[in-house]
Amino acid sequence: MQVQSGCLIRRLWDGATSLTNLADIIQYLETIAPLDHALQGELRGIQVGPQTKIEQSKTTINRVLIATYPSSRIAAMASQDKANLVICYRPLFAAPISSLSGTDLVKVRLLSKNYISVYAISSSFVGAQDGLSDALIQKLGLRNIRDFLSRGAKMDVVRAGAICTPPEETNHSGFANDIATKLDISNVQFTGDLDADVNHLVVVAGNHFGEEDIYRAKEEGADTALTGEVIPGIRRLAHEKQLNLFEIPPFATENPGMNRLRHQLSLEFSDLKITYSESESFTDFLRPYSESMA
Repeated sequence: MQVQSGCLIRRLWDGATSLTNLADIIQYLETIAPLDHALQGELRGIQVGPQTKIEQSKTTINRVLIATYPSSRIAAMASQDKANLVICYRPLFAAPISSLSGTDLVKVRLLSKNYISVYAISSSFVGAQDGLSDALIQKLGLRNIRDFLSRGAKMDVVRAGAICTPPEETNHSGFANDIATKLDISNVQFTGDLDADVNHLVVVAGNHFGEEDIYRAKEEGADTALTGEVIPGIRRLAHEKQLNLFEIPPFATENPGMNRLRHQLSLEFSDLKITYSESESFTDFLRPYSESMA
């Protein structure tokens, strides 16, 4: 039997009746997505719930809800399903806060009232083996050629994704249709030459693709990048450096990996009931209507 972490070893040693606690799950998550592999300085770890290892080891977990984004809907679903833990990719709080108000206050009250902890795995999971980028590559049916490295928050470089090739010859227009079909999305934003062939493309899940990544992609011989939403300056730089750029709507590049995490956790913690809820992007791109389109 292949063992992925020390959590399983201890539970088997303790016997089949041993209950999984919060510390067990955190240890496993930090094994598959080490803290040092973060791409940028997002908040990571327990955002609602026990903060010390002693408290976490005394907190029994029975039900887990996995989601890309800890929205109000997810908080309500966790409460209704009597989950003890929500594991999300995007953090509940993107930066340290001194007070709560509005929707954040409502969510935290609901979670705390029902003793639901929230753990954000954040950008450490993007380039991890079998993480967000790998799941996205598999979902799109791409051929993984080699790793793509990016600047880390704690390390000089960390794996962020991969250089890939499409499964068959296609131009960017055809590839855009393929992306929309396989990810079940209604729109794909593109900057570049639609008629040019897709040869080597960089795939990085999430919204972490930055200026240095454009230069590194060109050095690696890539002519295309596929990622989540980027800021306007990155889009312009990609155009100037002749790097074709596919921008996928929020959450769509992250959902495959978070769904895969549910399967990974189910294998590691067979005593838990683990469910996954997909986060949807409700934004669409519309072209203004004109008489010539009639």
